[in-house]
Amino acid sequence: LEEAKPIDRRQISNKDLAFLLKDLDSLGVQGINTNLLYETVMDLEDGGRDLDIQHTILVMDKDIVLSVWDHQKEDGDIISLYLNNELILNNHLLTKSKKYVRLRLKGNAMNELKLYAENLGRVAPNTASLEIKHMDKTYNLVLRSDLHKCGVLEIKHQNP
Repeated sequence: LEEAKPIDRRQISNKDLAFLLKDLDSLGVQGINTNLLYETVMDLEDGGRDLDIQHTILVMDKDIVLSVWDHQKEDGDIISLYLNNELILNNHLLTKSKKYVRLRLKGNAMNELKLYAENLGRVAPNTASLEIKHMDKTYNLVLRSDLHKCGVLEIKHQNP
């Protein structure tokens, strides 16, 4: 995360967060900064964004490699990726070059890969191409996200 800065409360648009900050102020809590705010927003139901399940795949390995890149033309899309609500790729500028990320899935469970749009680039929505190679199969998918919803890929792990 960036260096922590004081919070400009006029910039808060999430109602739940605004009420939380007001309550903390009334209790006299000190030290609320941008890093704390960022962590809180991510815990408030994905920053108030809806989840849009766009794809579901089945895999047999718990360890897989995901590649992600800009789907069409490079337009300045910046994304973060979350696997089961854990940050795995932070503020990544999508380009035509593939970014490889190793994933460790929860065994015998549905795993949720969430594409969080940090901005909209020059053309909305953010679109990311994803490739997952698994055994003899390759999944090529596209996830779309904007500032109101997160695109989700469900990855079902099943033991062979």
